[in-house]
Amino acid sequence: FIMQGYVTGMAHPFRRYRTINFDFDDSKALQLSDLFDAESNYLDAIAQFSNASLSKQIRADAMLAGGAAPTQDNYRNWNINPSGLRITFDEATVAPYVYGSKTVLIPYSVLKEFINPESVLGRCLEHRKRCMHDPLLTGGFIDEAANTSHGRLNPALG
Repeated sequence: FIMQGYVTGMAHPFRRYRTINFDFDDSKALQLSDLFDAESNYLDAIAQFSNASLSKQIRADAMLAGGAAPTQDNYRNWNINPSGLRITFDEATVAPYVYGSKTVLIPYSVLKEFINPESVLGRCLEHRKRCMHDPLLTGGFIDEAANTSHGRLNPALG
């Protein structure tokens, strides 16, 4: 979801993003922590990859350090994607407003040692072909799955 607002006197409107990932099999909203082994340091790996990726795109080290630190709140906007975990950062959290919102796609190869094999993501990655038709499909994943020919993943969309 994208929410936009404007406060009188501000130079520009603001946008905030919220994602909801839902497991229809268990009828519950998913948290990022539901995807990973409880004892793993998955947030550190996500933050490290995000920081490296974002630092190539922007030059705002002070904002980046706080906005991409390994906290649940910084990584609350995520979506499962055929190629990896997509993280969306609100405007002005990891870089000045002028840069807009930023996204990072973290390949599953970076996260595989942390993923709980019993989680919806673990089961999906184990059976990718079947997962294309699974209720797990979330933000972007449905669009990309629908835009592939013959049910194959199109690398250009990843």
